[in-house]
Amino acid sequence: MMKATPIKISPIRAKMLLPSTILEKGDAPPVTPSKLQKFRENYNQITPPAVNKQLKKHKESTMHGAYSVNQQVTEEFQRPTSDIDVWTKTPKQRAIELENALDKKAGCDIAYVEEKHIGPSPNRMITPGPPKKKTKTLHERYVVVTQPQDDLDVDYSTYPDRNYKRRLFKGVYHETLQSAHQRALELSKNPKRTFKSLRDARRIEAYLETKSKKK
Repeated sequence: MMKATPIKISPIRAKMLLPSTILEKGDAPPVTPSKLQKFRENYNQITPPAVNKQLKKHKESTMHGAYSVNQQVTEEFQRPTSDIDVWTKTPKQRAIELENALDKKAGCDIAYVEEKHIGPSPNRMITPGPPKKKTKTLHERYVVVTQPQDDLDVDYSTYPDRNYKRRLFKGVYHETLQSAHQRALELSKNPKRTFKSLRDARRIEAYLETKSKKK
């Protein structure tokens, strides 16, 4: 795999939307076909448990997004997703930590960290006006990708500059379904996210309604 030299970002450039940059230590052995096949055969027993183990250790982190919702609802209300989303105060550190853990499990350089962007919080672009509470103006996002790039990515980002609620579920903090529902409705105001976000809101509504009827 090509190894890119990490780029140090100056404070001035950090205020702009930046192109993706690959960051990795590159100290694991190279990938071999046999190790790649073994990792892929055992992927679901390696990556999700590694993320859960990390979140149980770092309690300030919160899982959110479709994968999180899937964990909290029954199978009929789940949907396919391509990533695991995590909010954390230190996204770069957590991403590199997971990359190293996956490389160790695979016995080769199976994962790398991709810096997606550092810039204004995306919530500013969705909801006009200033944030509800005063926070830093920069939003950081780092994604752990494993070869051959068709499995779940793990997407680490800083917390949103808006209200959210979380709950402890099976030892891991998740955004609550009620909070995820409200956020999906707000995201649906963005024309690029309308269909996807409304679909997520409706499936949460349906699950909560079913759960309420059982009481």
